[in-house]
Amino acid sequence: MKKYNMKPIEDLMESAINRLKKLLPSDHNMKCRSCGQIMDLRDLSQVFAHEDCNGIPIDYKTMKQIPHSGAQKIGSPELHTKNNGVINLN
Repeated sequence: MKKYNMKPIEDLMESAINRLKKLLPSDHNMKCRSCGQIMDLRDLSQVFAHEDCNGIPIDYKTMKQIPHSGAQKIGSPELHTKNNGVINLN
């Protein structure tokens, strides 16, 4: 008789959730409707580069960076920056 290694359902669900999280963009990321590339909304240089991408993915390593760019949710006292993390504005 064969023995099967059974994993608990919680472990299976957790691994499925982790795989889905990798596929979905985070709070600060968005998929470009034109080229399908994921952009970081905290980096304004990436956002502005996708204004006229015309379906061609952008090479983020070669483009000029805008210093001190960030994003703030409406009504939130926190500024989310790419390089400096979260800055409390209060």
